[in-house]
Amino acid sequence: MKRTGLFVIMLVFMLSIPTVCSGATDWRTLKTEYFTVFYPSGVEQEAREILEILEFYRPEVEKLTGNRQRHLPIVLDDLGVSTNGLANPLLYNIHLFWYPPTAGLLGTVEDWYTIVAIHEYTHILQMTNVGRGPKVFRSLFGNIFSPNVWVPGWVLEGITVYSESRLFNYQGRLNDGKFDAYIGARVADNRFPSILDATFSPHEFHLEGIYTYGGLFFNYLAQTYGEEKLTEFFTVHGSSWASLDKNTQTVFGKTFPQLWADWKDYETERFKDYSIDGQRVTTDGWYVSNPVIAESDQGEQQLFYRRVKMNKTGPGRGFSRAEIIARDLLSQEEEVVVTTTSSFNLPIKVRNQSKLYYGVEEMKSGYTNALNLSYGVYAQIREKDLRSGRDRLVLAGDIRAYELLPDGSILYSTAVRNDFGSQIYRYKTGE
Repeated sequence: MKRTGLFVIMLVFMLSIPTVCSGATDWRTLKTEYFTVFYPSGVEQEAREILEILEFYRPEVEKLTGNRQRHLPIVLDDLGVSTNGLANPLLYNIHLFWYPPTAGLLGTVEDWYTIVAIHEYTHILQMTNVGRGPKVFRSLFGNIFSPNVWVPGWVLEGITVYSESRLFNYQGRLNDGKFDAYIGARVADNRFPSILDATFSPHEFHLEGIYTYGGLFFNYLAQTYGEEKLTEFFTVHGSSWASLDKNTQTVFGKTFPQLWADWKDYETERFKDYSIDGQRVTTDGWYVSNPVIAESDQGEQQLFYRRVKMNKTGPGRGFSRAEIIARDLLSQEEEVVVTTTSSFNLPIKVRNQSKLYYGVEEMKSGYTNALNLSYGVYAQIREKDLRSGRDRLVLAGDIRAYELLPDGSILYSTAVRNDFGSQIYRYKTGE
């Protein structure tokens, strides 16, 4: 009993930490019948925009998920230059990060609040769609007893990626082309992902994994069987103690493995003429991005690129290592010039083939959020002397983009928190 009591006290304390640590912030609310938006003072415009978006698209999300909820807390958080959104069915809330993604990070994004609000709201309505027997347990013990919470990740993210894309022509990851190109490349390489790959995420490159596979798979189901079948599936599964595949058989007439095989046939036919252009440069896999070619006065060329590798330390455990690689295009020899266990968040730029500039994530306190104890992410622009090996900090802050100017100065921008657009600055080296 004493141990149980101590555990309960510790649990209550841990759950209260974000509220306690953010208590000095002046939090305010905007409320409708369906949503309560919590936001720090100074960003009421963004809070109103989020509320309007949620109310406008609410009927569409309800129709897709077959569910409706009221009084859903929405928290607008500032975590610096970190982009994300979180939906928690157990605590019944949504957290939206104010910072919009950089180009290409989440596909084509016309309006950040629209895509993230639809995505996270779909999560909540899908996971809390519960009826019949499970509804009794849910009313007693909470959403932890909702069957739609305990489905594979590609189901959770598949319906949300589909939801964020279905209402637009130029927004949402299914409208971007990257997911299609990836699956086309897998077909061309005769390595179509299996349902086990999607479920267990093997230790290898898989683009956005459950988002990619789930989004394209649910798009296929909607096109083949009709969108109403997706709605029916979540309603049937949320009202049953039966297995996932039994409920899938009830709705679609086939189990998920059988439907996955049909999807494979569909994509194989769709991409039967797909070819990968160009000559392959790297062969060790994982995440490779941001290629930059620098040429010396003597005409020598080097390719610089970013690589992120996952290092496995045990079952379900590991860490990532981010590197900047320099590759001599004549000898094809490579050298790691920068390595970090953090993440790169600004592109590589090279000056005179002697100075390498890059951006890396760091964390500090002082941001207004109820999620991360006021800690948030900021960017450091760093300079690496490729001859001496010296690495130094040039600039730090909520930097969104930068460019090297011919006179040696740096042009950079920061996003505006409480208005539209960006602020642009010029930094002279040595200031």
